[in-house]
Amino acid sequence: MWNERGGVGHSASGLLAVAVIVFVSGCGSSGSTSAKLTPTQYSTAQRVESYRLALGKILAPFTHPQPNPEDLGHADRLLKTSIGQLKRLIPPPAFASVHGELTRDTEAERLALVQFGKARRSKDAVALSNAQATAAQATARTRADIAQVNTVIKKCRAESFSC
Repeated sequence: MWNERGGVGHSASGLLAVAVIVFVSGCGSSGSTSAKLTPTQYSTAQRVESYRLALGKILAPFTHPQPNPEDLGHADRLLKTSIGQLKRLIPPPAFASVHGELTRDTEAERLALVQFGKARRSKDAVALSNAQATAAQATARTRADIAQVNTVIKKCRAESFSC
């Protein structure tokens, strides 16, 4: 969710933005199918939709470049806030596993950001490179987690929310 220059900005968040936009726009309200659903399915549809909207709000700060991508403190605050919100969000049962992975991978991104900041302050080129590689891996996992959430949503919808 942050770029190779150390901020939440154009590079990694640009890639995440694509995943979030697909996530937020690709799975609309389930209201159009409510007439065909049993009460249990309707309840599940409502929980899935609420989860989707809440997750979209949590990830929203990463959908656009930040005004100062060099500001590691701002990036850290954004990630801390998102992690706290992810930890408090209770996913529907079908999303429990991927939600845990998303939370862990976002924490890994934050840890890489902290390591990057330390390496930058110490001017340690090897540590900088390692932090960048760690961040790239964590960002790739986060993107995969978001894609998996989309897959679960599509599966739930295809199964008339019997997930």
